[in-house]
Amino acid sequence: MKFLNAKNRANSAVPAFPPDIYDCTHVRPSASHDEKLLGILKGSLLLIEAALPFGSLVPSELGSWNSHSVAMWRYMVKHSLGPETLMKCVLVLEDAISPEWLLPQATYMLSAMARPWRAICDASLPAIALRISLLDSGLCYGTVKGRRGYRS
Repeated sequence: MKFLNAKNRANSAVPAFPPDIYDCTHVRPSASHDEKLLGILKGSLLLIEAALPFGSLVPSELGSWNSHSVAMWRYMVKHSLGPETLMKCVLVLEDAISPEWLLPQATYMLSAMARPWRAICDASLPAIALRISLLDSGLCYGTVKGRRGYRS
């Protein structure tokens, strides 16, 4: 949460609104354990994306991570109905993050995870939770890339 509203965030041009994050985590009172976990994972993924430091993604109007694709990605996360769709969103975010922003241990652990095609075929809530946890703990949130290079 420390980096959610910090300066120099990657998607400051398209900020994530806390109500949007809350809405996707909120489930009906009689929801099953899986529905509750799916909501928590959606919120976690949106929080990670909102807190990414400037430079960790390569934004460009012609690239794979621009303002339109960010909006579509967030929509897909919020409206994921099951593990397969949410796993696809996790993999898109993993792919968009520059390896320079991952700790060496995280890079190693993520490389040991199932390949994207296998991760989607075998998607489950625990598998998504593991990937999100590895991504979150392995990101260098405090590092930003400025005109003069990297700084913490």
